[in-house]
Amino acid sequence: MSVISCYNVSKSYGPQWAVRNVDLQVPEKSIFALVGPNGAGKSSTIKMLATLVEPTAGRILVDGYDAQLEPEKVRARIGYLPDHFTLYEDLTVDECLNFYGSCFEMPTAVRRERIGELLQLLDLGTKRHARIRSLSRGMKQRVGLARALLHRPQVLLLDEPASGLDPAARIKLRELLARLREEDGITIVVSSHVLTELGTFCDSLAIMQKGHMLETGRVEEIRGRLGTRIPIRLEVVDGLDVAVRRLREFHGAREVSHEGRSLRFVYSSDPGAVSDLLADLVGLGVRVSGLERGTSDLEWIYAAISDNEVN
Repeated sequence: MSVISCYNVSKSYGPQWAVRNVDLQVPEKSIFALVGPNGAGKSSTIKMLATLVEPTAGRILVDGYDAQLEPEKVRARIGYLPDHFTLYEDLTVDECLNFYGSCFEMPTAVRRERIGELLQLLDLGTKRHARIRSLSRGMKQRVGLARALLHRPQVLLLDEPASGLDPAARIKLRELLARLREEDGITIVVSSHVLTELGTFCDSLAIMQKGHMLETGRVEEIRGRLGTRIPIRLEVVDGLDVAVRRLREFHGAREVSHEGRSLRFVYSSDPGAVSDLLADLVGLGVRVSGLERGTSDLEWIYAAISDNEVN
């Protein structure tokens, strides 16, 4: 069942089209990744889902409600954290969340209980009485998430949530999102241009480029449509030029590149085919010191689709 549906949605800013003819289905209780380079139309799509921007054309449904005709009902069901957000710097964490809880018209007792739950969930208990201005970027991100989660939304919209976070904070963010999906049943839509941030925990995705939706669906379904090729890395001691030429001209390997003695390319996932390729290179005098067979990760999926390898 889809909790978000977009039908032929487009958005223009004057003569510039940011999003063109997007059809999208976000499964309930999923972590849905909206991926693509900067300028692909991800933020405009997120803002339309959040009812902050009206589509120029098309229709958006969130939990069955029309985002244009019933925006208040949609807003009651979503939490939104933009890429660049602001908080009241002079307030403490507790005062900040209490203020936003009052904006949602939450009763005082309910508000206090919910704030306590979120402070514990986001490891903000020791910062409860700290001023917002004294917090690190990562801590402010947690406060922003707490604000988005205050009213127990069914859908959480996150635009580039890992931007500016250190590696440890990014890991904690991924763990938190997985927990929100598993324990609270929240549907999460997260946009990013850093595919490695999403590959380990999203189960559905949409790939955007220049405002167009290139591919959408569950990760395993997209991998299946792309075929059985995988990325491979070879470590070559001697014969790098020979290997590069042979891979391209004889074996039909794709995306062949090299850096130093490391050679990367996309080839068949069949172990027998890889074994034959390796034997051929060795027979030509290429000295191979290592081989690593990868998986069809998001970076490869995006490269394959955006390069029109799959129609």
